[in-house]
Amino acid sequence: MNLQGLKTILFTIAFLLFLPNSWAGRNAEQASIRWSETPLSWKDFKGIPDSKHGGALTASGFYYNFKCENGVAEWEVGAVFFPEKSYVNPQVRHPYMLAHEQLHFDITELFARKLRKQLSEGNIGCEDQAEVEYLCERMVEEWRAFQQQYDIETRHSMERDAQVFWNSMIRDALKELEVWKD
Repeated sequence: MNLQGLKTILFTIAFLLFLPNSWAGRNAEQASIRWSETPLSWKDFKGIPDSKHGGALTASGFYYNFKCENGVAEWEVGAVFFPEKSYVNPQVRHPYMLAHEQLHFDITELFARKLRKQLSEGNIGCEDQAEVEYLCERMVEEWRAFQQQYDIETRHSMERDAQVFWNSMIRDALKELEVWKD
């Protein structure tokens, strides 16, 4: 199957969005922050706090762009943070809580790297659109379960020993997949 144009799919913790081609590129950069070695700061959390759902929320996700030109498949995967959907209540504005929220974003980057690795090793061709979509859907399911497990085990950062464990585990996993960094 030959894909015409660019297909952008963006996954976030809360929901799954199918975005039109016009959203990609410059508009995406304005609405989100791509993952980098530079950590988030509380200034990046611009959403309105929701007292029903705790002290802070990181809205992050990963996307893929897949296109075929002249029979050659090209793809890109990125991890992004959404400032307008992420928030912090002033009473929990602490470096320790920020580190917990940063790790949510780092986990998103970890799964973007896993997807980059799978796509690179899969010899993806233009006829493989269904396979790419399947891999992405499966990765999103794993990513969501992993994010939930992180919050359960750390009790949203309240279990300090568990938080230290997760910090180390994610740091090591990112290092292990560093070759797949964007």
